[in-house]
Amino acid sequence: MQEANKVKLSKSVIDKIPYTEHGQKIYWDTELKGFGLKVGRKTKTFIVQRDVLVDGQYKTVKGTIGRYKLFTHEQARDEAPNALKKLAAGKSVKGETATVAKNSVTLKDVYDSFIKNKTLAVSTVKGYKSNMKKFSSADMLIDLMSVPIDELAAVLPPDKVIDLFSTVTEKNGYGAATNSFKNLQGIISYGHVLYPNLIKSNPIRAITDAELWAPAVARKDRLEIDQFRQFYEQLPRFITAHRDCLLLSLYQGLRPIEGQRLEWKDVNMKEKFAFIFHETEETKCSYYIPLCRQSLEILKRRFHTCGDGKYVFPSSWHSSTVGHISPRAEKLAERTGLALTLHGLRRTFIYIASRLFMPRDAVNVITGHLDKSVIGIHYSHLSIEEYRPVGEKVANEIERLLAGKEAKVVKL
Repeated sequence: MQEANKVKLSKSVIDKIPYTEHGQKIYWDTELKGFGLKVGRKTKTFIVQRDVLVDGQYKTVKGTIGRYKLFTHEQARDEAPNALKKLAAGKSVKGETATVAKNSVTLKDVYDSFIKNKTLAVSTVKGYKSNMKKFSSADMLIDLMSVPIDELAAVLPPDKVIDLFSTVTEKNGYGAATNSFKNLQGIISYGHVLYPNLIKSNPIRAITDAELWAPAVARKDRLEIDQFRQFYEQLPRFITAHRDCLLLSLYQGLRPIEGQRLEWKDVNMKEKFAFIFHETEETKCSYYIPLCRQSLEILKRRFHTCGDGKYVFPSSWHSSTVGHISPRAEKLAERTGLALTLHGLRRTFIYIASRLFMPRDAVNVITGHLDKSVIGIHYSHLSIEEYRPVGEKVANEIERLLAGKEAKVVKL
């Protein structure tokens, strides 16, 4: 049995209309008479209906424009008047225009929807934009972004996918190729959710079947005990802002981006804490950190230099699009002579905390690690002052090691 309601059909309204548990519901548009949306347990379909005079009597006739997602609400609304005219002329309407809508949906349309509707951090969006450029450049010999999505399988047979993967690998490196094609795979998978009738399978799966993905290897780089002095002695090779950011990240166990984009509004030197903000909190959480003595000294001298700006570590490049510094990992390794990445400084902090046998839950809080255990979620809620001593002990040990003094060893 069908239930009817009246609403102004728009994308936001249609997205909020729930699927039915059983039967169907019809929602008629309040602006265009005879234009509606039929909702079932798994589908939403644009329909039209009008009364037609047949043999001296009025008869209600109906027609189907097409499935939502296959048609956008704008396309369906534009097509509705033509469909209603066909009904009035005694012609059937069975979604003949679906082919027109289908052919107008390109990979770029899916990509634009992905960027607009997915909850993504600014840095993640930037990564997608950079990676997807590889599939719209002349170097690829094909502009994938303009390809209709129902033609992807034909345009990207397995051998073509593997050839393209090899091309990007040779041009940009193995890691860049993996990231780019993983992004492309995710966007096509998203398109399959929106248009299951147009995308039957994901052609990028050929890389999985051929076992070409770069193996996932966890990085383990960090400062070893005998490397602290070397690291410290090479810091003058960096400009002041980069040097201070590296030290702050080391003393606080920060992720690289957390230190680089730290803003003055999130720093409270009087109360000795800072707020580490994350735009999305699916894999990372925003959190407060207690500032150790060493970090406060860094921040005080930074404040005298750039305290009237937005960022603690502003970029000196006028062409910077982000406004803060962005140190490069290869420069860190090159100038220190150590096999060390920016994230390795965070691993070093946690390593030293482990050597000092610091409580794991306190270290997790200080470094912003999500604790999804029952104790972490429901019971362990330490205040800044309660875990401040842990951060100070780790920072003091790091300071001793940087100065070349003998490491403090805790005997059990």
